[in-house]
Amino acid sequence: MIVKQICVRRLYRASALCRCQQSSASEAFAKESALAPYIVSERRSRIDRVLKERTRNVVVVLEQLRSRGNENAVYRTMDALGFQEVHSILPNCNGGGAMQARGDPRTDTGAREWLSVDRWHTTRDCLLHLKARGYRIAATAVGESRITRHVLPVCDIDFRNKVAVVFGGEKKGVSDLALEMADLRCFIPMVGFTPSFNVSVAAALVLYQARMQRVSKLGRHGDLTEEEIRDLRIEFYVRTLTRSKSARKP
Repeated sequence: MIVKQICVRRLYRASALCRCQQSSASEAFAKESALAPYIVSERRSRIDRVLKERTRNVVVVLEQLRSRGNENAVYRTMDALGFQEVHSILPNCNGGGAMQARGDPRTDTGAREWLSVDRWHTTRDCLLHLKARGYRIAATAVGESRITRHVLPVCDIDFRNKVAVVFGGEKKGVSDLALEMADLRCFIPMVGFTPSFNVSVAAALVLYQARMQRVSKLGRHGDLTEEEIRDLRIEFYVRTLTRSKSARKP
């Protein structure tokens, strides 16, 4: 246990270094080689399989969600379907109110540990950042007044290239600012009396559609670069070492 704790502390420092500066291939190899002996082979194989199915070309933006349970449910879906990056705009910005600290424990499976989560104080800063990185912004529209002929059904979005899908808060949906800054608006067709889906359900439907489209048109879903896979593998090794069942003595 002492050996494990020392290793974990060293690897947290190594992981932080990877995020703060670009590591050379030889440095990354050294870090990975130092970590690998502490992780059982089955876990290393699973990490490689997971990373092979990950993408950053489709990212999620959560705008002012107030329920921690909904947020955790979206993270769980992202991890299960292979989406790596999520941007969360804090609910106390733009008068959104405070996030509820408690959520349904059934939705909290620790999925956030395996995702790249960035938090923002304003919608504008978040969307400008994503636009600068080459993402098209797709805002989900809810309500008859927001669904016009210029709004696309989600199945018509091209998920092969970079797109950031914005999901709004539980009460008001996506903000007017997000709609104004969006490159396109989309909706999930509904045929019943209910006016909208729960935000976590909407995210699950859109992300499943995105994955199926990418597999159908590209022949694959995952498309991380070798460098991205390498850096995430080191981070996943570090996180795994905090879970006793997957760690062992070298």
